[in-house]
Amino acid sequence: MSVRRSTSGNITILKVGGEFFGGDETDLLRKAILDEAAGGNLRLLLDLSECSNMNSSGLAVMSRRTRTIPPARGRSSCAGSRRR
Repeated sequence: MSVRRSTSGNITILKVGGEFFGGDETDLLRKAILDEAAGGNLRLLLDLSECSNMNSSGLAVMSRRTRTIPPARGRSSCAGSRRR
């Protein structure tokens, strides 16, 4: 599992890799999202192209990002998810 940070212009990209099942790896993702919001980064893209599996705990962290970065202040999106 990994969460790698990069930027493209004024957009922060968190590249999520591996499996997320509600353990330490999911806490790492939650912390990365909260850290970006706390740092004032209001344009966030979660790149899921290297995420091989995620259960409802990981999905809950991703869905809560909309409360962490409200649409009135910024924007968050997901990209690169795989079909099963």
